[in-house]
Amino acid sequence: MVTDLSAVWEELEKARREALSFFERLLPEEPRGLPDLETLNRCVDLLADEERRKRFNGVVLKFGRLLNIVLPDPKALEEGVVDDFRRLSAIRQAAYVRYRDKRLSPRGYVPKLMKIVSEVIEVGDFKIPDEPVPLLSDAFVDYVELQTTEMGKAEALRWAIEEHIEAHHHEDPVFYDSLRERLRRLIEEFQRRAIEAEKFMREMWQLVEEIGGRRRKAEEKGLKEEELPFFNCLRTALEDGWEEEQILTLTEDVVEAVKEAIRRDWTENEAMVREVEKAIWDCLVLGHKVPRILGVEGTEELVKELLELAQQHFKR
Repeated sequence: MVTDLSAVWEELEKARREALSFFERLLPEEPRGLPDLETLNRCVDLLADEERRKRFNGVVLKFGRLLNIVLPDPKALEEGVVDDFRRLSAIRQAAYVRYRDKRLSPRGYVPKLMKIVSEVIEVGDFKIPDEPVPLLSDAFVDYVELQTTEMGKAEALRWAIEEHIEAHHHEDPVFYDSLRERLRRLIEEFQRRAIEAEKFMREMWQLVEEIGGRRRKAEEKGLKEEELPFFNCLRTALEDGWEEEQILTLTEDVVEAVKEAIRRDWTENEAMVREVEKAIWDCLVLGHKVPRILGVEGTEELVKELLELAQQHFKR
């Protein structure tokens, strides 16, 4: 059965024009090659708004679905349709990496389109990463430097930090809650232009340094990295009534009590979980008289928080 493609071509041209209209003044009709690095970054800047990014993604996916139907019609090559899909795919891929928006992931394209998409990874001397660059990787600083606009550098940092916080929050809620609040305030001040771009970037890199320096911070306090979340939790609860040295001692005692109480697969066994909970309670109540500071209800809440940390850091 021969399909009449005229209606498909009409819809394809409409989707093509709509997708290109997101970058009207940045993507000239000729030449149709991939945008240079500066143009690519400026196009990605225009997708900073989540709703705009969502609309762009929907249109490009529609363009791709229709293109898949008409290929291998020579008209798609002769009239620059495939070239435009390459340009838009390069922008979509770069936006996926910068904003870490999983909706923009290239996975899911049919084989014909994957071949086209695979050709957009290199823009001049710049290789668009296949996946977002991890915040603490050696490649991250170089990636940020390749964002040629002020907005690009700021957004690359912002979304990488936010993703890291989200992925690691359960490991140290106190630390990452504090970090999240500082990040929120920084973004708000920058958007209100209450701080200059240079200071904003300096403060953002300071957050990255603190995330990467957790082991060093723990060692400075005489703790292991796995003990730092317990210290942060206890300090938040007790800093109004105890000196830091007392909290450090309590941290070491709580961690030791947990290690002595845990057994193989304990997090999967309710009775064993209760044993660890009791060990924490005894340490706080019998060993250190914490209810004198927090009361019984406050101590119970603290035990719950410490138990959750134990379940994260001492699985067997």
